Amino acid sequence: MVLTLLDLLLSLLVIPLYPVIAIVYLLLSIQRQLINLWLAYTLGDQQFGGLLSAFDRLFAVVPNANSGKTVLVVNYVKSDKEIDLLNRFQKILENQVFNQPTKFKKLTSTWNTFLGQPYLIKNQVQISDVVKTIPLPCFGEAFDDNYMKKFVGQASNLPLPKNDKALWEIYIGTRHLENMDPNLKGYVYPIFMRFHHLVADGMRLMPFLSQLAESNIFETFQIQEPPSINFMVKIAYCFYILFISPITYLKFSFWRKVDENPLHGTKLSREKLIAWATDGSSQHVKTIKKIKNRLPNTRFTDVLYACISSSFFHYFQKKNLRIPKTISVLSPRLLRLSLNDQEVLKNDFTFTSLELPIVNPQNFLADMEKVKLSMDEMRRSPGKDVLYWINYYFAALIPTTILSLISTTKTYSCFISNLPGSQNKVKCFGDCELLAGFPSAINSNETGMTLTIITFNNQFFISLFVDKATIHQQEDAQFIVDDIIRNMDIFNEKVQKTFILKNK
Repeated sequence: MVLTLLDLLLSLLVIPLYPVIAIVYLLLSIQRQLINLWLAYTLGDQQFGGLLSAFDRLFAVVPNANSGKTVLVVNYVKSDKEIDLLNRFQKILENQVFNQPTKFKKLTSTWNTFLGQPYLIKNQVQISDVVKTIPLPCFGEAFDDNYMKKFVGQASNLPLPKNDKALWEIYIGTRHLENMDPNLKGYVYPIFMRFHHLVADGMRLMPFLSQLAESNIFETFQIQEPPSINFMVKIAYCFYILFISPITYLKFSFWRKVDENPLHGTKLSREKLIAWATDGSSQHVKTIKKIKNRLPNTRFTDVLYACISSSFFHYFQKKNLRIPKTISVLSPRLLRLSLNDQEVLKNDFTFTSLELPIVNPQNFLADMEKVKLSMDEMRRSPGKDVLYWINYYFAALIPTTILSLISTTKTYSCFISNLPGSQNKVKCFGDCELLAGFPSAINSNETGMTLTIITFNNQFFISLFVDKATIHQQEDAQFIVDDIIRNMDIFNEKVQKTFILKNK
């Protein structure tokens, strides 16, 4: 998101409105405090769990959709012997969650709204409300990976427990999956978890789930502390963010030209389907690193996004659709995360916007340069700081009816999330191994696709969660996911040939 001279001039014209904005902010703050006092008085300490924080409230805005903003996690757990995973998981949940309702308040509460302010009602959810078994297929249908994709797509459209007021649920496989890799020794059990997004963002939810499963998936994850900045520079930057905030937000949400590509549409069906894939033992993380190291001034995520972009190219080509030059993307980004609050279940992130160039594999090197330029522009953009500042200070105060009108993402085509994990094999539940993990988060009811990539054991685990109005068949969604992995090999071969020719 680039600010032009005209944008800066318009920002100057907004300055006289700042006193009015300050007065409105004060009145909304008073209203929030009065609502908080009233609910505390009427519900009492035994029930009132507090008003939702600013970032959590963004996901309490769900117009005309059941559980529209959810985080999905599908895990495949491998054991050397047949186990009762349901009983094992229930005991863990009882000890770590339901015996500590204060620590995990959101998971034992329901939520409601009063005068536009969402709040929690404590001690409303029991383990029997949220733990369920994965239904077995009909006679003649295999209980396998394809069945799980079908089941997850259907279950994701259902309301959450407690009339859609509980914030999570877990489905556990009572039988091991069939038709797995014949070289795979042992038994593989599926787990499907669904959380309302107001529970937490991905970087806080994943460590929590890792803790539940007694897993080491995030043991090597290093939190990068932001570089120290001179105090006066920080103050000056804060004033700059304040100055450009109104125009930047308008450009982000309302003044942005709507994407013109076959994967974009504002009239979504609210019905979802899901596809996922892993690179197995081929370890394409190393492949991406090879490509990165052979291309000057290239980052790991640059190559990864180029592979994603090229999969869209192949999809358009396969369906005989017009191929656009770019596709608009939103990516969640944490601005701060300390070791102390990593286990706290909350949302505290912002978005970066990206015009992702569509990569033609025949022109990979030239298009790769376009991707790098767009990625650099995204990283330098102050837009992420503006969105964080606005959400932090205003989203907690604005009534949800108004918030639903101004927190729009309908001009964007896709969310892309990339989560790092352990570089080693992931142990879980004591003597088991996490064979595969596919998280996916629906951040909006107006954007039709969410692509999520998690990395562990030097492997990619890729999932695509898509509205049926955007992509109609699961096979087409699966094509995009599988093609991302294929592109890694294609690009590696092209770069390797170029590298050899240059060094002859």
